[in-house]
Amino acid sequence: MGSLVEELVDSAVRGVSSVASCGTIMRQSASLLPAWSTTVWAKTALGLGSVVAVYAGLGFLQPLSGVVDFAVGEAGKVVLAIVISFAVTAYLNYYCHKGWDVGRVDCTGKAVFVTGCDSGFGFETALRLYCSGFHVFAGCLEPGINGALTLSKVDGGRRLIPVPLDVTDQDQIDAAYNVVADVCQENQLELWSLINNAGVAAFSELEICSLQVYQRVLDVNTLGTVRMTKKFLPLLRRSQGRVVIVSSLAGCLAYPGLTAYCMSKHAVAVFAECLRAEVRRWNISVAVIACTGYRTHMLNPAKLMQEIEQEWNTTPEEIRQVYGEDYFRNFMTSYVRRLTSVNANIGEAVDTIVAACESLRPRERYFTCFKGELRCLARFLPAPWQDVYMGLFESFEPIFAWMRPAKNPVVSEQLNNLLRNLHGRRESSVDDVCDRERRRTPAGSSITSRISDGELFQKG
Repeated sequence: MGSLVEELVDSAVRGVSSVASCGTIMRQSASLLPAWSTTVWAKTALGLGSVVAVYAGLGFLQPLSGVVDFAVGEAGKVVLAIVISFAVTAYLNYYCHKGWDVGRVDCTGKAVFVTGCDSGFGFETALRLYCSGFHVFAGCLEPGINGALTLSKVDGGRRLIPVPLDVTDQDQIDAAYNVVADVCQENQLELWSLINNAGVAAFSELEICSLQVYQRVLDVNTLGTVRMTKKFLPLLRRSQGRVVIVSSLAGCLAYPGLTAYCMSKHAVAVFAECLRAEVRRWNISVAVIACTGYRTHMLNPAKLMQEIEQEWNTTPEEIRQVYGEDYFRNFMTSYVRRLTSVNANIGEAVDTIVAACESLRPRERYFTCFKGELRCLARFLPAPWQDVYMGLFESFEPIFAWMRPAKNPVVSEQLNNLLRNLHGRRESSVDDVCDRERRRTPAGSSITSRISDGELFQKG
């Protein structure tokens, strides 16, 4: 027994000395730990403790079997300990936080502003928050058509108000602010949350991508978020509300072929961190939603491939000869394959956005699924290992898809009931229908998770 204790102590000491050289990695891993560990020192201690515990456990197995030393070796044990501790921390962080999100704010007298409501996340988030009881201002790039037309018919602009909005146009932002301020004053409302959702994507490598594409992506994704937040901050200061920024894993990781998009999302992530420190004095919360890929209009393969084709056709001939037509076609094929395999259940992301808006204790960062949090662990690995980790992760994608929970068939029937009421019984108010369907909806599911643009009022 004494020899086992000595082995355990010796393994722990060696683990501590090995982990000391990984201080930078462990300081970064602090962001994955639960919210209740509020200080950097507490998070660092917990992170180091988890690594030492796992490493000591591996050392404890050493006298029982020589397989550990033979297969892994000393360096391998340290790496394995770090990876396992990161995975355990991510798992506990994700699922503990899901249980931590209990209770929701009273939506009485509260309004929210959602940008990018023409389709996708913004469109469905606006409907979800409307059904929850909020007054919703839905910023739409193309008023009068598509999602904006549908939203305008929900209640005639009484509690769900589409607002023309191009986040790259300061004049439109000023006009939207005036609309929100006037409506809030007339109805004794307070602006509770600004949800920065508007965004665009572009797929192309550096030499095949024009500077105009970089400017457009940064102007919408980054500067658009800055413009909106700067303009609406006075209203949020009065309500001590919150800013919700819909970002992406591209704000944590680097994806080749997505340079412009990754730049914009990394900039937004840093903006959120700085903003959080600046507005804490006014009790304003800032939450970032790190989404994985979902099948929305922004990731429409046909649209994106057409844009990539246009960029290739305008690329100088000498650059095209360097890359070659075969390389470009293979690049397009690989991204089409990825885009067609992304998750179609955008209700998963909408649930997360709504939780960030409604939660009594909002987090600083949300992941829309556990897979996203696992993928983000790559940022803590040495640069040469990140590509290996991401490659392994991609190879396990079919397993993650198999583990992904199936859509609840009850939701489809509820949507059919909602649409039948809206199409066939105009005398029944949308408020009554939404309230009735919400009472039928099992906890955790969304009654609007599969409503698409234009579908809600396509009849009559």
